[in-house]
Amino acid sequence: MADSGNGGDVKAGHSGNREEEATEVAPATSVGVTSAMSRGFERHYQLNAGGEPGNDLLVRKHPNGLLVVSLAPSHTLLRRGAKRVASVAWREGVADEEAHGKRCKGGANLGPKTKLADAQLVDGAGAVPLLAGVADVRLVELNSRLQEEPRLLQDAPEDEGFLAILQPRRPHDASRSLQGLLSDAAYAAEAARRRGDRVAAGGVEEPAEACVGGVVATGPDWAPAPNAVS
Repeated sequence: MADSGNGGDVKAGHSGNREEEATEVAPATSVGVTSAMSRGFERHYQLNAGGEPGNDLLVRKHPNGLLVVSLAPSHTLLRRGAKRVASVAWREGVADEEAHGKRCKGGANLGPKTKLADAQLVDGAGAVPLLAGVADVRLVELNSRLQEEPRLLQDAPEDEGFLAILQPRRPHDASRSLQGLLSDAAYAAEAARRRGDRVAAGGVEEPAEACVGGVVATGPDWAPAPNAVS
């Protein structure tokens, strides 16, 4: 399989280069994929991941260096009136390429355009590709709960509905993986610009219903308001 450092393919992450070896980190489950995920993380945003308009992702960097990828508040699936997700299917070649062991070895190498899964919508309304959105990373863990409980992708996107846990291939230079992503402030400015464009185009201005990580965001009618980050 081809390398996915700059594309959409997956490559098994076996390397003899010590520089790219993952440093010892806590197992992925110790990241605490619970409500505690709103605390202690650096927040970054990838807009239009893979060139897909509205395919916006939130990338949170844990103090141990791992990256948690989930839908950003502005993702098309979290907008007002969005179709519900009926199922989540992991892409072939990704589901069986998670890392293993205490040093998170063996995970597939991913790029920003790597498709992790497809979110099939209800009523046969099509599918939305779910991307890694981050460059130069290794897959640590996919959120297996999404297959049994696809509603979590929309009902709890920053909690039990996260997409995947990744690790920079060069842990001592994680900035390479975060290069080009937006900060909270830049994301808030872009969200405001988008709302202004919709209003200028004759659309109805959507009320700000929640504050996520300091960013005002609007969700669909059925979505519970995310907890504000203190």
